[in-house]
Amino acid sequence: MIIKKLLAEWHRTINEDLQGVPVAQIAEGTGLNRQTVKNYMTLSNQEKFDEKVILKINEYRNKYFETAKALTKA
Repeated sequence: MIIKKLLAEWHRTINEDLQGVPVAQIAEGTGLNRQTVKNYMTLSNQEKFDEKVILKINEYRNKYFETAKALTKA
């Protein structure tokens, strides 16, 4: 039960953070195919996703924000 709630919260946060980022860009950055990324970003039931997919998209989100921070400091 707790894990399901955590996954749901993580998914919501990832979606909010990557809102407006093209699916193709996320797919390229994660090495996942576009359909997998699109499904992840649009489905609310994340239990269907392999942990590797979730981790790759989260890793991309972290890199995306690190890059944005570096660009704003420059």
